[in-house]
Amino acid sequence: MKIVFITYEQYPNGGAAANRHIALMEALSSLCEVELLILGNNTNYIYANSNFKVTYINFKYKRGIYLVFKSIINLLFLKKYIKKGTTSIFYLGTSGLILLPIIAISNKYNIQLMHERTELPSLNIKSVFSKLDYYVYRNFLMHRFNIIFVISKALKKELSLFPKMNKDQIHILNMVVDFERFKNLKNNSFNYSIAYCGSMRDNKDGLKILVESFKKVLDIFPLSKLTIIGDNNTRYFKENIEPIINHNMLNENIILAGLVSRNEVPNLLALSNLLVLSREDDVQAKYGFPTKLGEYLATSIPTIVTSVGDIPIFFKDKHDIYLSKPNCPVSFADKIIYVFNHYDAALTVGKNGFDIAEKNFSSKIESQKIFKFMKL
Repeated sequence: MKIVFITYEQYPNGGAAANRHIALMEALSSLCEVELLILGNNTNYIYANSNFKVTYINFKYKRGIYLVFKSIINLLFLKKYIKKGTTSIFYLGTSGLILLPIIAISNKYNIQLMHERTELPSLNIKSVFSKLDYYVYRNFLMHRFNIIFVISKALKKELSLFPKMNKDQIHILNMVVDFERFKNLKNNSFNYSIAYCGSMRDNKDGLKILVESFKKVLDIFPLSKLTIIGDNNTRYFKENIEPIINHNMLNENIILAGLVSRNEVPNLLALSNLLVLSREDDVQAKYGFPTKLGEYLATSIPTIVTSVGDIPIFFKDKHDIYLSKPNCPVSFADKIIYVFNHYDAALTVGKNGFDIAEKNFSSKIESQKIFKFMKL
């Protein structure tokens, strides 16, 4: 059996989506043949030590109406790359127009068509064209998938309301972590160090709240350091986070690590005593689930996260994680101070968090869910 994953997105080194997909494909490659087919403007990034095949179809394109022409071009390319021996196609994209040729190929060769959603589909609609694309995707294409995997209960409920959708098509595929990436990490000595790793293109992870709460932590623990891992050259960071750091003279206590490779992330996280995620209580948090949380827990380092979405379903405060009120810098600061004041107990919490994550979010376990449906 063979499964072909198809994406038209770029694969940023260290990005959450890339980490999730690579972890799934690596685990699946021990069960069946796996290929990742990347369409569009991508640099040929070599996945070191990967057991799945990566094929690039590179051609120049633009956004907007050019996606229509790209869709036609993709159909020509897909005829070449999707063979009759393919059991399943797993579409990782979000565009309905790009999906059209994929549906055509799956129908022609009677190939099972799978899909995943980790966010509410309407979340990133910003233009007239994207509204049209979403309308086509929602009303005419979504029900054509044999299987749709979603990351949360709320998202499963929402997608079941789409036209012609059958709830039996929709299944939960939890957040995914490759625990092999986090083996044999060296624990850092206790020095009041905190770390955040993630996107800084917007405020979905509540980075502004994190910085505000860190100011309050410094009143109690003035030697604390906060390491921020990710691309700090984004417009959002420059306009919303950097001014707060500069205005409050936090430059000596906040370390901007910048964008690092996915291979460097585990060791960089291991340099900290505490990992944090102050995600806001919004639409994205309600329907999604942060991949970085699983990576945090895979280190066994104590972790603080806001109580949003499905997170409280899996974790218990002060037992396997520390849960904070969302949208509240004071609450988040209080949690950090509490952990530093009870750090011996926090180490046990970190180990418990690892156990919960390994049981629920291991790529080896979650990949078997996909494989099970391939055999049906």
